[in-house]
Amino acid sequence: MLQVVGLVLAVVALLLTGLRVAVLNEDRFAAGAGAALAADPVSSAIGGQLTTQLIAIEPDLVTFEPLLNSGMTAVVRSGAARGAVELAARQLYRTAVDGDADTAVLRLGTVGLLAVQSVRTLSPEIAAQIPTSVDRALVSLEGGDAAEVIATVTDLAHTIRLLSWVIAGLALLALAAAVLVRRDRTAASRQIALTLSAAGVLAIGLHYAIRGALVDGVTSPATRDAGFAVYDAFLDGTVTLAMATIGIGLLFVVALGALGRRVSLTTSVRLRWAAIRTSGRGRRVAGGVVAAIGLLVLLDHETATRLLVPVLGLGLMVVGLESLLRSTSFADELARVEAQRDATPLGERVEAADEPVARDAGMRRTRRRRLALRSAVAAVVLVAGLAAIGGSVDESLRTVSSTSATACNGSDDYCDLRLDELVLPSTHNSFSSARDGFVLAEQQEGVAAQLQAGIRGFLIDSYLANETADGRVYTRLDLSPNSRAKIEESIGPAATETAMRLRGQLGSEVDTSQAPELFFCHGFCELGAARGSELLGAIRDFLLKHPREVLVLSIEDQVPPEQFARFVEQSGLLDLTWKGPVDPLPTLGEMIDSGGRILWMAETDAGDVPWYHQQFDLVQETPYDKSTLETLLADGGCAPNRGEPGNPLFLLNHNVSTVPPRASTAETVNARQTILEQVARCERVRGRKPNLIAVDFFRTGDVVGAARELNDRTVTAKRDDAEQQD
Repeated sequence: MLQVVGLVLAVVALLLTGLRVAVLNEDRFAAGAGAALAADPVSSAIGGQLTTQLIAIEPDLVTFEPLLNSGMTAVVRSGAARGAVELAARQLYRTAVDGDADTAVLRLGTVGLLAVQSVRTLSPEIAAQIPTSVDRALVSLEGGDAAEVIATVTDLAHTIRLLSWVIAGLALLALAAAVLVRRDRTAASRQIALTLSAAGVLAIGLHYAIRGALVDGVTSPATRDAGFAVYDAFLDGTVTLAMATIGIGLLFVVALGALGRRVSLTTSVRLRWAAIRTSGRGRRVAGGVVAAIGLLVLLDHETATRLLVPVLGLGLMVVGLESLLRSTSFADELARVEAQRDATPLGERVEAADEPVARDAGMRRTRRRRLALRSAVAAVVLVAGLAAIGGSVDESLRTVSSTSATACNGSDDYCDLRLDELVLPSTHNSFSSARDGFVLAEQQEGVAAQLQAGIRGFLIDSYLANETADGRVYTRLDLSPNSRAKIEESIGPAATETAMRLRGQLGSEVDTSQAPELFFCHGFCELGAARGSELLGAIRDFLLKHPREVLVLSIEDQVPPEQFARFVEQSGLLDLTWKGPVDPLPTLGEMIDSGGRILWMAETDAGDVPWYHQQFDLVQETPYDKSTLETLLADGGCAPNRGEPGNPLFLLNHNVSTVPPRASTAETVNARQTILEQVARCERVRGRKPNLIAVDFFRTGDVVGAARELNDRTVTAKRDDAEQQD
């Protein structure tokens, strides 16, 4: 009975935990929204819905419906749209799940304006056909009062959070009690492990049953496909969790059953299958299961593949591990001990209790040894199983850091290289992360993830801004030297207009008499903002954990230099800042030995701050406004831009500049071979190798690998020169 109760509770706990982990977490909810948007059925459906709504607003557009639908779908699939949707998802999460109704500030009109303005950018043909009345109509759209719905969803979210933990705890208690009440606890443990695996199987079945029930009522095939894609984007992690549970259960069965005298798992399965086939009821059940699997393969081969391939892989892993365990000395020793115990009659075992203490001590040692063997093997199998199930570690956790106590930026060979001899993989608008909710994002993730991935040069824009009570950010343009014309040049007139509307909505909610904070934004913090203390804190934490890494930070400065210096000091980075001379530039080893491992540069005005350097006294660069692959990957992409030809550092702006940014171009631009070819081209055109290679969408391609290869070439060349001189 306890075993059945534990099984039911475990199934419910798996489903609720999958829901809690996937949906009741702001970061995962936003990532799920972005992943759902990237699915073709979803982007096509949303593009069609936006087209329909625009035609309803302006009926004359029906003539251009195919072209408009194509443009809208392209916008929805863009990286900019994904960033906007993830930002909206975070706001929706805070509104519905956290119960903060005041954060429901996104208007349909604002989202629509971004879509229409992006269509104008992406497709000049459509731009000429969309009347300005569409903008006026979209501006007038507003959402309704959803306070009651928000309260209901909030209560449900908190209930699910609590229930997932409570039911999981009850399931574990029931299964543990089922073991404790049994005399043969080894056999009971094996049955509980199988029960755990069965719970995973049932959870997967219920997951797909719920999936089908929720979406099946939709009559349109296109909308049904979009529904399945959205469900999978948010909740497919439940299947992963259930598969992990199945694997852990089976691996414990292997650990408990592969040792000693028990028959092998394959033999046990074969005997059980033979028993089923000799039973009429068993044949009916087996036939039904096989037929159901066949039907699933015929009707939904994608789901069948997603389910059956992991099952097959798990089965092969279990069989292989069992065979491996049975071949170890642990298994042989345990089998010998158990055979010796079983060969002793029960009466002799009872009499043994009255024999000398030495024999009693020997039996206790034998029991302890047997328990130690079982525990050791079970622990090894559990660790191996967890590693196999979760073996694909998210690359964002991968750290490219020093490999020894004497390495500099990952290699002992780089310590003697000056900054102007080194190539640093860098990012353009490093803070502009889709993961952090930026509209028109130019990176997949923020500075902390970039540091872990090996990025060592950062191009970031500093602004002063005030935060409202509900967490929105208001740019203090009155404190910024940046002109509207320069902002429009950077983010485009469409995004500028939308940002000004958003800024106007916030103007009455901001107390500008309060001291502004440091934020890193791109033109307007209303379209995305990274809090200065958090970004600088992430840099500080990384450098403290990796004491032999050197960084270069280029600041597009909209904050007065003395004020920016105070923010740096407050962040704890002043002690990690290079305060020595820059003529000549220091070597990595000199910077590391001094403790000052950050070189700061200001694009416009470094003021009188001694460690804050005028960027274009040190740097020469290539153009940053190439809008096509063809113009970037040509001699013109290496042409002189800002900075004098004799400046020691060379910045290669290696990104295609479009509004909205297009992540697809990074597949070509950021490829290692493309980067190496562009470096060679710029060496020919400019007579020197770049030191900072700044890219968009850093996760795509291999800018870190390209920089490492270029640095290794420099080390080899210097070594060869030294040998020739000797």
